Amino acid sequence: MDIEVKDAKFLFFDHDGTLVDTNRFYSSRKISKDVLNPETVGIIAQTSCPYAIVAGTHKKSVERTISLLPRKPSFAVCLEDYYPKIKPDPAPYLLALDRLKELGVGKNEVVVFEDSDEGSESAKRAGFRVVRIKSYCNTGGMEQC
Repeated sequence: MDIEVKDAKFLFFDHDGTLVDTNRFYSSRKISKDVLNPETVGIIAQTSCPYAIVAGTHKKSVERTISLLPRKPSFAVCLEDYYPKIKPDPAPYLLALDRLKELGVGKNEVVVFEDSDEGSESAKRAGFRVVRIKSYCNTGGMEQC
């Protein structure tokens, strides 16, 4: 993954399947680090690059994940709470781009990590570079769930 992110000034991560094992995350009453995707969480831990979460889920769910991550994101865009248009519409990533402009970062300086066709399409339609990963399932590693 270093090749894809070495020239990035900012990273975006999807939530479900990209940062967490979706099934285990939502079925567990007590959340623990074992629901986190070691690949993407490793990127967060190993780079000093700021990042944000662009999620198709509620803020409360994303906040649970943030409490487990090695570093806090600069911000999170939680679509079910804030925005009526969902992925694959580019609106979620365009909303995140507006937040980046406040930080002085352009879309050509961003790499997006997505696990779904809809999320990848959303990011591409907004003009971002996308690293496509397989959905994370803690039943054997990276695989399509």
